[in-house]
Amino acid sequence: MLEVNNVCVSFRSERQEKLFGTTRDQVLFDVSLKVPKGTCLGILGESGSGKSTLGRVICGLLKPDSGELKIHGTSVYASRSGRKNLQKRLGVVFQDYTTSANPRFRVKEIIAEGLSARERNQKVRLNRIEETNHLLELVGLNASYADRYPHELSGGQLQRVCIARAVACQPEIILFDEAISSLDAHTQVQIMDLLRELKEKLGLTYIFITHDLTSVTYLCDDVLFLYHGRITEHIPVSHIAETKDEYAKKLLASMIEFD
Repeated sequence: MLEVNNVCVSFRSERQEKLFGTTRDQVLFDVSLKVPKGTCLGILGESGSGKSTLGRVICGLLKPDSGELKIHGTSVYASRSGRKNLQKRLGVVFQDYTTSANPRFRVKEIIAEGLSARERNQKVRLNRIEETNHLLELVGLNASYADRYPHELSGGQLQRVCIARAVACQPEIILFDEAISSLDAHTQVQIMDLLRELKEKLGLTYIFITHDLTSVTYLCDDVLFLYHGRITEHIPVSHIAETKDEYAKKLLASMIEFD
């Protein structure tokens, strides 16, 4: 469904001796991956590994220096229509649910942002109340939450609203960028159980960016280890203990010691 082929990304270096220096820092090095339909790919790495930069490329927010992003065989960055094709098919749920939800909007208005992105027809908009309630129910909240403001919700409840907004766009793929890392452990499990349920019910494909190996083993089908902008391992989660990669072994060992 989604392919990343030999993507390289660099940024202008902040350590320039000259005001208009041309030195660049390489962030991603020839990154390639495939995400089959109906699967969940975990992209795992420590801070500074390049995983968020890769997420921006996949979301259509950052054109790579070289390489290609394809969805259903169509190149995303080759044309404007390629980006529009991506926008129709991909939704995003961010880490910071407090800033990704307008504090002046009620829950129903936050979810309506997703509905607006999908359907601009005024006649269809008249059904929004009913659809908003359905989306809230889908993420485990009842209709009474529709008139609440973000500050009236817990972190887990607000992230459920952000998930409902993403689902409202009827995407085929949803990218989660550290979407549960700000939540407590109990709430993380609840959200991951919800994501599993939605994936099965709606036939979704997930890309799950995180620094937490435990959540990857709980939710994902495959895991990609990213270290200093390079893929060091891409392996099914069911075979993760068989990895030969030293970086993956290090992260596995740290999780076992923590447990």
